[in-house]
Formats: sequence, C-alpha cells, structure tokens
Amino acid sequence: YLVLKPDTDPTAFEQKLSSVIDTHLGRHLRKINSQEKFILQPLSDIHLHSDLGAEITLNGDHRIVSFLLLISFFIIGIAWLNYINLSTAKATERAREVGLRKVMGSNKTQLIKQFLVESSVLTFLSAVIAFFLFVIILPHFNHLAGKEVMSELTGQNGFWIITAIILILGSFLSGVYPAFVLSSFNPLATIKGKFIRNVGNAFLRKAMVVFQFGAAILLMIATMTVFRQLEFMRSQDLGFDIRHKIIVRGPRLIKDESYLNTMDNFKNILKGYPDVKSVSASSEVPGKEIFWGNEFRLETEPENVRRITSILAVDEDFIPSYDIKLIAGRNFMKDHTTDFGAAVIINESALNLLGFDPELIIGENLILADQSKKIIGVVKDFHQMSLKQSKTPTVFQYIPWRQDYLTVSLNSKNLRATMASIENVYHDIFPENAFEYFFLDDQFNQQYQAEERAWKIFILSSALAILIACMGLFGLSSFMTIQRTKEVAIRKVLGATVTNITVLLSRDFIMLVLISFAVAAPVSWYLIDQWLQDFAYRINIPWWAFLLSGALTLVIAFLTVSFQSVKAAFKNPVSSIKVE
Repeated sequence: YLVLKPDTDPTAFEQKLSSVIDTHLGRHLRKINSQEKFILQPLSDIHLHSDLGAEITLNGDHRIVSFLLLISFFIIGIAWLNYINLSTAKATERAREVGLRKVMGSNKTQLIKQFLVESSVLTFLSAVIAFFLFVIILPHFNHLAGKEVMSELTGQNGFWIITAIILILGSFLSGVYPAFVLSSFNPLATIKGKFIRNVGNAFLRKAMVVFQFGAAILLMIATMTVFRQLEFMRSQDLGFDIRHKIIVRGPRLIKDESYLNTMDNFKNILKGYPDVKSVSASSEVPGKEIFWGNEFRLETEPENVRRITSILAVDEDFIPSYDIKLIAGRNFMKDHTTDFGAAVIINESALNLLGFDPELIIGENLILADQSKKIIGVVKDFHQMSLKQSKTPTVFQYIPWRQDYLTVSLNSKNLRATMASIENVYHDIFPENAFEYFFLDDQFNQQYQAEERAWKIFILSSALAILIACMGLFGLSSFMTIQRTKEVAIRKVLGATVTNITVLLSRDFIMLVLISFAVAAPVSWYLIDQWLQDFAYRINIPWWAFLLSGALTLVIAFLTVSFQSVKAAFKNPVSSIKVE
C-alpha cells in the first residue's frame, strides 16, 4: 500500500516501477523468459471493482449495486408513469373545469403552471410520507444490508443534492405531459361534454403499461434465478465434510518453546472427550482464502516452466477429519520423519497441470519454491472457497507446527457442554490467549451473503413494482372503460352477458401484458446471463422462471382489469345511454 504525494501522477509513477523490477529481478526474469509488472490500483476501487487474491476484505460486486440502483429507478419511474396515466384517465372529469377556466380568461400557460404546481405539491407530500417511512423501515433495511446507512448517507451533500434533483425532475416529468394534454382541450367542446380521444395519446399510455409490466417481469425472473443459483451452490458436494465442525483460532502468544508438544497435548486432551470426533490443525480452513502460494514444477521439467499453486500447511489429521478423498498414494504419517518438509500431497487440479495419472505421479519429485519435495499422495478436488470461484491447484505440506486454525469435529449434538469443555482446556493450556472460534458451516456460507441479500431485495422490489404497475393498469383500465361506456351499454341492451363484456374490455390489456412479456423475456435472459458469468459453477437460466413470471403477471393484471370491467358490465345501460 502506497501513499502518493498530492502532486504525483499515478500513471507516470506506475511506469517508473518497471525500472525497480528490472533492477532487482531483471536477470532472473530474463533467465526464465518471463515478465513481471506492478499495477497501481486506487484504494477506493477495491471493494466494488476488484477481484484479486489476498484482498483486505471480502469484495462487493459493482454490478449488483448498479442493478439495485436500476431497480430503484424502475420503481420510481413506474410511479411517475402511473401518475401520468391516472391524470390522463381523469382528464374527462376535468375537461369541463378546463373549459370554464379558459372561458373565464385563463390562458394555456396559466393552466400548465396550475397542473405543474399540483404535481409538485403531490410530489412534496409524497416525499414527506417517504421520509417517515424511511425512518420506520431503516432498522430493518440496516439488518438486511448488514451495515448502518443513515449517518453515512445523510452526512453527504451528494445525497441531498440527488434527492432534490429527483424531486424536482419527478415533479416536472410526471406533471408536464398531463399539463399539456389538459390545457389543450377546446373550451366549447369540453363544456358541451364532447371529449375526443387522441389515438397517439392512447398509444403512449399503452406503451407506459408495457414498460411497467416489462420491468416487473424482469424483476420476477431475476428473483427466481438468484434463488435457484443460491440453492444450487448450497446443495453442491463441496468435496469435504462441513458438518459439526468448530474452528478455534490457534494461540498467538506462546511462552513454552516446545510449541508442538504443547499443541499435541491440547489436541490429545480434546480427543479424550467422547463428544469430540477428531482435532486437526492447518494454516487455513475451507471458506478462508489461502494466502500462501508459490511456483511449482516437476524436477524433470525445465526451469522456465512456471505454474502457480496454493500451499496449505496441515497435520496428519486434516485430510481424514474433513473426509477428503485420497485417490492415490497415502496421507502424511507422524512416524515418517521424511514427511516433515520433504513430502507433499497434491490435489487433482495440480495433477492436471502436471499432466500425469494419479498412480504414476506418486514418487515423483516436485520443485516447490526451489526446493525438492516428493509427491506421496493425490486427493480429490474440494471447494476451498465458494462456488463463485474455480477449484485451484493446491499443494499440502506436512507442517504440524503451523497451527493457525484448529478444526474440532464433533459427533454429538450436546454443543453447549462441549464448547464449555473446549474453552476450559484452551484457557488452561494457553492462559494468555483469547478463545476465538466460529462454526465452519456459518463461516463458509457467509460467502453467499451478497447474493442472499440481493435475492431478498429482489423479492421486495418485485412485489413493489407489480403493485405499482397494477395501479397504473387500474388507471388505464378506468380511462378506457369510461371511453367505452356507451358501447358497453348498447352491447348489453343487444344481449351481451357480463362475461362477454368483461372479456371484451380485458382483451386489450391482456395483449399489453403479453407484449410486456415478449419484450422483457430476451432482455431478462441477457442481463441474468451476464450476472451468472461471474460464477465458476452456475445453473442454466430456468425456463420455468419465464413462464411462471409471465403467468403470474397475466393473472394479476387480469384481476386488476376485471374489477373495472365487471363494474362497467353491471352498470345500468339506460343511465349510460342517456348521458347525452
């Protein structure tokens, strides 16, 4: 980590670093026909825009953040469109008002200002209500997001500037179209009750509904896909036994020089408890990134052959404790003095890089960090990290004194008593060390927290988007039903049933939902497929998610429209016909 002086050009400084590499490593790199390069990265880019090894913390994903931001604009955009729909749907009810105002001397500009003020007042009141809802919901959102956001947001000027822009822009965009539509009515025609439908306006309103339900369908498909991907990752065989394991941090303060003997004593005492199945030590445990790595090659290969492997220091109990499958050779043995520092076990990924069969690689010498090691075993691949990442080449070294983590495997459900016993023994043997532990399955599953939070937010967003979209559809159906009041009355007089009229009035809206599905489906497939590319192990996008989303949206839309359609169908036809 470098702190550059304020006037330093990062690009120019990065170029200077190449001379440092050439000075210290140039001869060696030329010998093995290789290159090295330092790349500067802003510290602020690490959390969301980085995916490198040995990061300072678990990375976020800028694509998920961008997608959630897009969802928020979808929802507020749907709300704006709904206001436009509802305003124009009520246009017939305000037509006479507009006509009278024009007769009394109001010009078009004054009317537009009036309707924009109405929109602004409504937006302001909505913002006040939203603020109180925000305060009420904030603790639940903090729990969902896993962090406190109130002070971080409200303390930034940018937050208030963006909020003000959204309010002003929302007031204008949602109010300007209804303002121009309402202010353009002919005063004489509107006073007489003659309201002429505008085909172009009808098309625009229908396009708004298509957009709304398209966004809702996209969110529903995304929700189902994220859930399936989470279930897929959690249900896969990890290649090791994750159940009933407690991980205890190894002691960091040791007074006794015979550290290995002290640790063996600790392990032996725990093994004497009936509830403890096994105790093993390692430099890392599954779910924790392996930071130790180096180059490796076979002794028979040229020096310029370079491969990178992770290195895991373990004791003789690690492989059996985790039930990792040994497919060739043997495990480390304590009574084999040559295993200390001179023998290694490799996994299948490392074996594949070397290009050997499992049985034939046993006994071969491996050059690891310029030291010769004999390969004594090959184990089946397992997932050290989440299924978002590919399996990596790993070399196991027998270093029992590297006891950063102690894995205690339990065979009993009497967890509270067992944990108390383990803690007592730990404090007796390592009195100056804090007892730190975690459950392996909880720790491993924390890697999927971002996806799980995204899934929960998608559920809430989908429900909210569908609810608001249905409000827009309700407004449009109300408008269209008013337009066809006389037609419905005449059809009813001529013998049409309630079912006939309901189907007649619902048909156009069902077509809009089908068009929404046709537009949203390919867009959803593309966006979700891009998101799934981040996972080394991924599902195929489920086809049933598209059908289910379309069917649910269709049913919800039909029920929404049917309310207005049935209401119009039951209305007395005489009262509708005698309007004029």
